Amino acid sequence: MEKAPFQVGGHVYPPYFVGRDKELEEIVRGISTLSQNYLIIGPRRSGKSSLLANVESELVKRDLLVIAVNCIEATTCSEFFRIVVERALEAYEKKERVKGLLEIFKRSLRESITGIIERVERVGGSVEGIVKTYLSFREREMDEHELAKRTFDFLDDFRVEKGLEIVLILDEFQDLANFDGYLFRLMKSRADRTKIRYIFSGSSISIIQQVFLKPQSPLYLMATKLYLPPLETKKIKDYISARLGLFGIEVDDPALEEICRLVSGIPFYFQKMGDLCYRTAVLSGKRQIDREDVKSAFADMLREFSTEFEYRFETRFSPRQQAILKAMAIGRRRVSAIAKELGLAVNVLGKDMRLLCDSLAIERLRRGEYEIVDWVFKSWLGDMIS
Repeated sequence: MEKAPFQVGGHVYPPYFVGRDKELEEIVRGISTLSQNYLIIGPRRSGKSSLLANVESELVKRDLLVIAVNCIEATTCSEFFRIVVERALEAYEKKERVKGLLEIFKRSLRESITGIIERVERVGGSVEGIVKTYLSFREREMDEHELAKRTFDFLDDFRVEKGLEIVLILDEFQDLANFDGYLFRLMKSRADRTKIRYIFSGSSISIIQQVFLKPQSPLYLMATKLYLPPLETKKIKDYISARLGLFGIEVDDPALEEICRLVSGIPFYFQKMGDLCYRTAVLSGKRQIDREDVKSAFADMLREFSTEFEYRFETRFSPRQQAILKAMAIGRRRVSAIAKELGLAVNVLGKDMRLLCDSLAIERLRRGEYEIVDWVFKSWLGDMIS
């Protein structure tokens, strides 16, 4: 028996990984045959990072070198490429059970040039080349464009030298949009003529459109788009029932319906709700979870996330966007009704509605009608207003 029925936070693997088997199979098949690149789009907490982690796990089994980078970590273009090289060497050392390459590269960023040159010349090959590239960049003998070009040269040379195929996973890809557009153009040109394959993931519709979906965009039609929708009610019910059942706890159908209604198919939240209900049962000595237990668990979850939601609300959204979101806390609304409530003309709200949609804070259901994507956040807003 597993140690806990649910896993909350972090990368989620089987048996806790649920509901994305179809997407996992499609991506692994397409990447394994080197036939496609993929773009994964979804709102916060929809399971993008866990899907990527499971894709990585499956691809590693197929003898591919998987370089996984969270683009949030990079604040500059040069830092992004440093992270790519580090992740490449780290993945290779783990795959081949060798050591030393990553340490040599890291030392090149901080130690004396003379000592590093002696070490790297003993290693030779593509690693020697990329270390010398970063030494030149460190001494300001080349600019970021040349660094970018040579980093892609390294990936291709390393792939050929080691007899491996490379997959580059770029999570939160929209964070690279602030960099020089040269990066995207270079990525496109290299993807067209090398066997390196890409998996992009992001949560900003507008940036994704600018980079991938418009005919004039730099990576136009480079990747097959996959949107991660909320999980189906049946899958959530089956998963929670099965997980609690392993620990001798039953959950009735009204309770399961209430969980599904409250979290709206977002994986992180139903894992959290399952965990809270389990803890309630253990502490009270109960073997049956009912609807009242779910309501109590949900109230606890709102209290736990209150500080996070408050910070997000106050820092991510403008005053007008905050007013729109408050107006939408009661459920799906027509933009005309929101404008009337706020005492504004409908056309005044146009830009803010688009920005809220772009950030996946709200979604358009049909012409003129919208709803908040994160139902837990919506419930918090409702409580705050009341």
